[in-house]
Amino acid sequence: MKLHSFVTAAIFALTSLSFSSYATVQLSANRVYYHAKDPDINLTVKNAEDREYLVQSWVDAKGNPQLEQNAKLPFIVSPPLFHMANKSEAIVQVMYAGDGLPTDRESLLWLDVKAIPAMTDGEKIVKTKVMVAVLTRIKVFYRPENLPGNPEDAITNLSWKRLSNDTVTVTNNSPYYVVMNKVLINNEALKISIEDNNTVVAPHGEQTYKVKSAPAGAKVVWTAMNEFSVTSPEKTATL
Repeated sequence: MKLHSFVTAAIFALTSLSFSSYATVQLSANRVYYHAKDPDINLTVKNAEDREYLVQSWVDAKGNPQLEQNAKLPFIVSPPLFHMANKSEAIVQVMYAGDGLPTDRESLLWLDVKAIPAMTDGEKIVKTKVMVAVLTRIKVFYRPENLPGNPEDAITNLSWKRLSNDTVTVTNNSPYYVVMNKVLINNEALKISIEDNNTVVAPHGEQTYKVKSAPAGAKVVWTAMNEFSVTSPEKTATL
């Protein structure tokens, strides 16, 4: 199927009504680290369905106040738009243009991959239908060269402070992002989720958590994920 006809079919599918299809286009990682010494990073996109897709990919910095105002981020995604045959794989390559990001700390961006399904022959005969485009977003951590310290110490050296009886803040004095996995304060397990925007503590930044009760002297227990998705040993502190 030619690309222009595929786009036309996808647009028609997205503007029709009533039949739903959910993409099973998957990425080979749920987050990636881009080391400055590397020329690029590659991710595999896998289509496990007996259905064709139009796939669009780009990088954004939504949620990163230092970068999200940039009209053009210094990244190239190749290919930015491509057709995937049924039950196939493809490679998406992300390349840093070499200018525009801080060199004294890590930066957090997002790789967005949108999969727009084509109609199967059986679906084409249905009068009313809706095809759902599915957007997958994964974190991209850009790590400059020669940062002081190491990411493991950044997890250990988080500093916790009680602001009030129901508010606790954690400070990261390192140049590395810390990806939180588990936080218990006064034996209360906190919800750590992307939806609550509290999964990471930025370099030289803070994260605030609301709790039921955080009396002076309460114990804090936490774990974090390293770049290989391995959970750290438990760390402890006292408020």
